[in-house]
Amino acid sequence: MANPLIRRYQYSLLRPEQGWIYGVVYVSLVGLILIVNLLFYARQSVLIQQEPWQPFRSLFFQFTLFQCILLWVLAPSNAGGVIPNLMLQKAYDFLRLLPLSAVQKIVGIVLGRNLILLSAAAANFLFFAMFGLLGRISWSMLLQIALLLLSVGLFLCLLALLLSLRSSPKRGNPFLLFLVLFFTFGLPFLPALIYNTKEARDVSFYFWRIPLLIAVSGVLLYFSVWAFLGNRRWLTHEYESLFSWKGALLFELLFLLLLFGFFYPHRQAEQHEKIFIGFCIAGLVPMVLLPTGACRTYEKYLELSRGFPTEKMSVFELFRRSNPVLSMLIYLIWVGFCLAVCRLFALSAAPFLLFATVVFTFYLVWLGLLELTVVFYNTHSKIILLTGFVIVLYLFLPFILSGLFDWEYLFVFSPLGYLVYVSSRYPGEIPLAPVLPNLFLCTAPVFQIFGRYKWMMDTRKSLAGVS
Repeated sequence: MANPLIRRYQYSLLRPEQGWIYGVVYVSLVGLILIVNLLFYARQSVLIQQEPWQPFRSLFFQFTLFQCILLWVLAPSNAGGVIPNLMLQKAYDFLRLLPLSAVQKIVGIVLGRNLILLSAAAANFLFFAMFGLLGRISWSMLLQIALLLLSVGLFLCLLALLLSLRSSPKRGNPFLLFLVLFFTFGLPFLPALIYNTKEARDVSFYFWRIPLLIAVSGVLLYFSVWAFLGNRRWLTHEYESLFSWKGALLFELLFLLLLFGFFYPHRQAEQHEKIFIGFCIAGLVPMVLLPTGACRTYEKYLELSRGFPTEKMSVFELFRRSNPVLSMLIYLIWVGFCLAVCRLFALSAAPFLLFATVVFTFYLVWLGLLELTVVFYNTHSKIILLTGFVIVLYLFLPFILSGLFDWEYLFVFSPLGYLVYVSSRYPGEIPLAPVLPNLFLCTAPVFQIFGRYKWMMDTRKSLAGVS
C-alpha cells in the first residue's frame, strides 16, 4: 500500500461509513444465490438422491459467473473510467504531474480503483473452491479456471485503461464498445467451457502438451504484458504512438513465434497444406492492426522533419521514416517467417509467394487509405469518415455484387473473401485477378500522399530559409 494512488482510493472507498454498505450488498447477493438454489433443489429430491453432488456443481457454475461479472465487467469498467472522469473534472493534469513512475500510476489506477471488487472477488474464490470440490471438480481444474478468470480480468483491465488514455469526454470510452463485442461473441462459450470441466483437454505447443485453459491464459498474459507496456509508453511519452518501431517489429516476431507453437505439432498431418495456409492467414491479423498502433501523426512528421539537415530535406528522407515503411518491414517479417515455416513443412514456396504477392496488393490499399488519413487529418478532420466508408465498401461490396450477379468468384476482390477462397483451395488455386484492381485503387492515394510529403518538405525548407 505504499503507492499514493492506492492509498487515495483506499481512504475514499474503504471508509467505515461506506465499507459496511459494500459488505451488506455482497452478503445479500451471496445469500440470494444460496437461498434460490436451496428452494429449487428442495423440490428436486429425486435429483439430489441420484446425483447428490449436482447442486454443488450448479452453485460452482453460478459463482464462476458471478466472478466473471466482477473481474471481466465491473473491474475493467472501473479502470477504464478513471481517465475520462479526471478529464471531466479537469484533474488529469494533476495525475500527469504526480511524482510517480508510469508503472506506479498503472498499478495505482488498476488496483486502487478496484479495491472493493478485488476484496469481493477474493471472498468469491472461497465459495468457488468449496462448491467446486463438493461438485467433484479436481483441484487442478479449479486452479486452471481461476487462472483463466484472473488472466482475462487482467487483460481487460489493462486494455480498458489503454483505450481510456486516448479517449475524450466527447467521444467517451471506446472500451465500452469492445466490452459489448467481447460479451456478444465470447460469453456464449463460457457455459460450455465450465460444464465440460470433467473432460480436461490438452493442446500441443511445440514439443509440449499443455492444458487448454492454461494455454488460453498464457496467450492472454502475453497480450496483457503488451497492454501494460502500451500504458507505460503512453503515460511516459504522452504524444507518441502506442508502439515504437522496434516494439512493433518485436511484437510481430514474437506473435508469429507464439502462434507457430500451436501449428508446429501438426506439420506432418495429412492436410498440412491447409494447416500452413491457416497459420499464414492468422499471422496477418497483427500485420493489419500494428500500423494503426504504431502510426506517426502529421505533427510527428513535422517534428521529425525539423531535425533534417538542410541538404537532406527531401521527400525520400521523410518517406524513409513514414508509416508505410514500418508496415513494409512488418510485412517482410511475415513473409520471411512464413517462408521458413513453408520449408519446415516441406512445401513448395511458389504457391505461397503468389499468395503473398496478391495479399501485398490488398495491403497497399489499406496502407494508402491509412496514410492518406494521417497526412490530411489536420486540415480535413472528417477524412476519417470518408476512409472508413471506403474501407467498409472495400470489404463488403464484392460480397454484395457476388450475390446480385450470382457469381461467386466476385468475392475474391474483397480481402476477406480472398482469404476465405484461398484457404479452401490452397495450394491448387491462387487467384491473381485482384492484383490490377488493387494497384489501381492505391494509385490515387499514393499521388496524394507524396504530394503532401512534398508540401511538408517545401514548407520546412522555406521556414529554414527564413530563419
